[in-house]
Amino acid sequence: MKKINKELLNNITVLYIEDETIIREEVSFFFKRFIGAFYTACDGEEGLEKYKELNPDIIITDIQMPKMNGLDMIKKIGNTNTPIIITTAYSDIEFFLQAIELNVSKFVIKPIDLKELLFDLQECIVHARLKDRLYEKENLLKIINENVLISITDNKGVIIDVSESFCELVQYSKDELLGSTHEILKHEDTPESFYQNMWDILNQGKIFKSEIKNRKRTGEVYWADLTI
Repeated sequence: MKKINKELLNNITVLYIEDETIIREEVSFFFKRFIGAFYTACDGEEGLEKYKELNPDIIITDIQMPKMNGLDMIKKIGNTNTPIIITTAYSDIEFFLQAIELNVSKFVIKPIDLKELLFDLQECIVHARLKDRLYEKENLLKIINENVLISITDNKGVIIDVSESFCELVQYSKDELLGSTHEILKHEDTPESFYQNMWDILNQGKIFKSEIKNRKRTGEVYWADLTI
C-alpha cells in the first residue's frame, strides 16, 4: 500500500502550470495540504519566469496552454535534473514522443486523480534524490581516482586496484601493477624489518603509518607518507 511521506513533501518546492483556472485551483487546494511550498502559473511564459525565480524541486505542467505550451517551456528550460510531470487531456502520439525526448519523468492523463498524482510526485522526488546521490558518489570517486594516491591489496599484499594518480607517480600502468605486490616499488635501502613490523601491526587489526622510501619504474627515488 502506498504511503504519503509527509516529511518529504513538506520540504519540497513544486511549480504547477495549468491554464484552466478551475483545475489549477482544485489541484492547488489539494496539494497545499501536503506540500511545503506549492506555486502555480497559468501558462508557459509565466511558468518559465517562476522556474527561474523558484528553482523548484519538481515541475507539473499541462501541455496545451496559451502564449507558450508545456513542451516549449520545457525546451526553454533546457537541460535540467528537475523531474517533470506532464498532465494532458490529449493522447496524440506526437506529444508523447516529444515529451520522451525531453526526458519527462511521468505522464498523467486528465481528469487528474489527485492522490495518484501526489504519489507520482513523491516517487519522482525520491528517484531524483537517489540519482543526485549516485552522481555525487561517482563524482567523488572520480576526483579521488585522479588526485589521491591509493593502492588496494588483498590480505596477502597482492595489488587488486590502484588509482590513476598512483600510476602516474610510480610510472607503472595499472595492468602492470595488478597482481603484483609493492615489492615492485621496494628500494634496496628499506630493511626487511620495516615490512615485518608493518605486517605485525596490520595483523593486529591496527592502522600502520610511516614514511617510506621507494623507487619509480624509472629508478627515480621518491618518499611517501604511508597509511595502511
